[in-house]
Amino acid sequence: YFSYIGGLIFPATPALDCDERLGEKSESEALAAYDRAIAQNSSDTKALLHRAALRARQDDPNGALSDLDAVIRIEPGNAVALSLRSSVRATLKNYEGALADAGAAIANGMRTAQMYVTRARLRRAQGDYARAIDEYDEALKLDPRHQGALHGRGHHLFNASRFEAAENDFATLLAIRPSGFDSIWLSLSRSRRGLDGNAVLEQGVAKLKDGEWPAPILQYLLGRLDGEVLMAATANADENKRRSQECEARFYMAARLIAVGRNSAARPLLEKARDECPRNYVEYDAALAELTKLQ
Repeated sequence: YFSYIGGLIFPATPALDCDERLGEKSESEALAAYDRAIAQNSSDTKALLHRAALRARQDDPNGALSDLDAVIRIEPGNAVALSLRSSVRATLKNYEGALADAGAAIANGMRTAQMYVTRARLRRAQGDYARAIDEYDEALKLDPRHQGALHGRGHHLFNASRFEAAENDFATLLAIRPSGFDSIWLSLSRSRRGLDGNAVLEQGVAKLKDGEWPAPILQYLLGRLDGEVLMAATANADENKRRSQECEARFYMAARLIAVGRNSAARPLLEKARDECPRNYVEYDAALAELTKLQ
């Protein structure tokens, strides 16, 4: 998941029509029912689709892929099957295949902002950030308030040093749903343009409970906490949450140093963020981008 947007990198199963055969069955009973239906009629696309979705949820991507291949052989333009196969292929890190399926789903009627967001995230997984921005552009033409698209494009624009455009996306996102992290990124976008970002941080702090994460980061960026106090604030009984907060804290400490021209002091913090942040966190991508700029 992204560090403050939540959700999987790739979308969940596309919406499927209800299958009256399912009733109140458990997953294992449902799987057995689909097995029987497909054994009786190997061209039962509805059963194949539902079994594929079930297999995908049960972490059986190869089984899901086999079912989806069967559906698409029978119905090459089945947009739901193409969309689901795109997600399964992404899970298997077949990003080119996933992009092709997402494109085919769009061509067959599933032309939604979310499908373009899916394509953008696939581009990101390939390391093709410029084309990810293009995909987000298409998503936002369809839905100018799509939070995932604004979030993703804003970060890629920031990492590409397109700070004014990034500022616009973060400002739009913040107007839709207040978030401490959006306040941080709007502030960073402004400060990298030589503008004052503190007012945005003050507004962000006012909307957070005292000590609520990421309030300590905002207080640090406002100059009210030092780095040692900020790192102490990352303590958490949940080990995964602690590591995540440490990763975030290190990146934003580095970001503040870069904003005031202390690049050499920022480098070790960026390297630590690169090495320890989960690979699907925005701070990981941002650390890579900043380290590249410092070379």
